[in-house]
Amino acid sequence: MLFPEIVCERQINAPVESVWKVLTDLDHAPRNLTSIMAVERLEGTGYKKGVRWKETRRVFGTSATEEMQVALVSKNKRTVVESDSRGVHYRTEFAVSAADGGTKLVMTFSAQYQDPNRTPGFLTRLTSKGALKLTRTMVQQDLEDIAAAAEAG
Repeated sequence: MLFPEIVCERQINAPVESVWKVLTDLDHAPRNLTSIMAVERLEGTGYKKGVRWKETRRVFGTSATEEMQVALVSKNKRTVVESDSRGVHYRTEFAVSAADGGTKLVMTFSAQYQDPNRTPGFLTRLTSKGALKLTRTMVQQDLEDIAAAAEAG
């Protein structure tokens, strides 16, 4: 694993259906999430397993474009998005559930080397600590953005 799994959660004052709509609205992601600059669909319409797109984000002060794919959908409950880039497999899971008159949103992010025999060297371990902190900040910002969009309706 590149670094430990990141798990963040947010209570949102909106119904599950509203949160789900924001999570799965790829075409409006640049409007709803401050770090997403552009989305280009590559395959599929709507939001279902197999839908692929290119996503350009502001990452660590620069822009990065990655190809993403919906790997799992359980409507109004859970979705998983995956990406493979530069020898690393990225996985983001969103779980939504009704809680306290609104919605509990849990986001789990992981990054794992595709070659199971690869072990990180000293420099990778050193930079991974900084990357972990920055990635956690990005995950928390995504949750805040999703909450704001869902609460605004």
